[in-house]
Amino acid sequence: KLKAYGDQLYNKYLASPCFDRLKHANLYFDTYVKKRVKFISSDLLQDNLGISDEDLKELIENVHVLFSFPDIGDPKSHLDEMIDMNVHVPLKLMALAKKLKKMQSFIHVSSLVSLYGIGEAEEKIYPYEFDAKTHLAETYVLYKQQKQVLVAFHSYPHKYVYTKRIAEILLDKEKGDIPLTIIRSGFIGPCLRDPFPGWIGTT
Repeated sequence: KLKAYGDQLYNKYLASPCFDRLKHANLYFDTYVKKRVKFISSDLLQDNLGISDEDLKELIENVHVLFSFPDIGDPKSHLDEMIDMNVHVPLKLMALAKKLKKMQSFIHVSSLVSLYGIGEAEEKIYPYEFDAKTHLAETYVLYKQQKQVLVAFHSYPHKYVYTKRIAEILLDKEKGDIPLTIIRSGFIGPCLRDPFPGWIGTT
């Protein structure tokens, strides 16, 4: 079942024009990728991300770079769902990164909206007005208990903006010796050349 799902992903993503240049340069590109990509079962909201002991051992021994890009941005999503996916999951991935023997880089894909209200922003983590971990925990518990609550987002206009900003702050706090890179992507961005020129949506 997992293999069939993996094959579907191969066919879906490798068919993207993003890979055309690489395919033209290497006739065996598809074979090359399939030999180096392995799909594993997981549940991001569970302990150890729901990864089996066997797969976890392989990750610990072999992974050099860990990408973190879980994201829920649907306005209809509940606050606790956004906190779980946009904050708790990246923190669990950081915990996993600390177990990896060959870890070289943790790359977290955030969003430009995390900089809301800052104005002209620099490439750095901006401090939160309160203790981010405590405020998040109190907000999460209160919402889980009451299922509805007027949360003080302070200068943030939306729960999505709030969770993306909090995630950046807590990852920076919890990283320890792990090299952390945060990419604040936009929804639409210009591209000069690669993978192809023009405006690219859902970047």
